[in-house]
Amino acid sequence: MDSLEQIKEGAVGNEMPLDEVLRRCLILASTLRHEPLKEWARSELNGYLSVDNIPSYRSLNVQIYFNAVSFRTIATSQPVPPGTFPPELAAKATTIRLPNPVAEIEGWATDEGAKLSVPRDIYDHLASVMSEREWEITSAWYSATSGAVRGILSTIRTRIVEFALSIEDELPNFDSRTLASDPVLRKAVRRIFDRTILGTGTS
Repeated sequence: MDSLEQIKEGAVGNEMPLDEVLRRCLILASTLRHEPLKEWARSELNGYLSVDNIPSYRSLNVQIYFNAVSFRTIATSQPVPPGTFPPELAAKATTIRLPNPVAEIEGWATDEGAKLSVPRDIYDHLASVMSEREWEITSAWYSATSGAVRGILSTIRTRIVEFALSIEDELPNFDSRTLASDPVLRKAVRRIFDRTILGTGTS
């Protein structure tokens, strides 16, 4: 079984961990001398260092919860009331892009989801609003459901499968050992990568 076939078979099901599939992509990218595929696989494996580079498919709808105390009682794991955040913070309070390595994300998918830190501006605004209501915030976090996390992992697997299938369909004589020295075929692989993995470009 060649490397492309191994990648496709590994991505189709859930038996092979996604980080192993991506390491196979990394090996293929090195063989092809295909830097975009190598950079993408490495970022998925190690996490994205810049928020600006996080792909849109890693977007996640989230709910903020908080713990707080007042003079009379304690509130634990309370959802933030609707309308708490002004328009300029509303999107940031409900949608995030995950920079984390896929192995970490896979762990969340098998548990009960994830608790993620909220940015300082979100926390400060929430604390200010609740203070006006005589509550003191002690902690706050984004809650991401395991189902939503699995959706991101499924999207990554699907894109890898589409990449492999497109190469098989459009480059039927694909050979990773010789393609690295063929600029025409390398350009074709780049076009397929942009379309299937990044979701950009045209066919």
